[in-house]
Amino acid sequence: MTLMHYLCKVLASKSAELLDFHVDLVSLESASKIQLKYLANEMQAISKGLERVEQELVASANDGPVSEVFHNVSKHLTQLVQKKEKKILFISIFRL
Repeated sequence: MTLMHYLCKVLASKSAELLDFHVDLVSLESASKIQLKYLANEMQAISKGLERVEQELVASANDGPVSEVFHNVSKHLTQLVQKKEKKILFISIFRL
């Protein structure tokens, strides 16, 4: 077993979605035209927006049944966005 086979086996067991990197290669040329400065500004705006949503989430926790649906949906979406944000930050670190 080569190192490449071992790495693929580990990735398949831990993070199978990473093995689909070839799907991302389609947009590689257009993505290379994006300047990191603009990407950093967008990430900062997303982070600030996420902080505001988290503040609303905390504020709505005690509103009772009126905002229970809002609270549940916002909590779920916030968790999804946080995961995506971490992935984007991880990727951007390696691009620098």
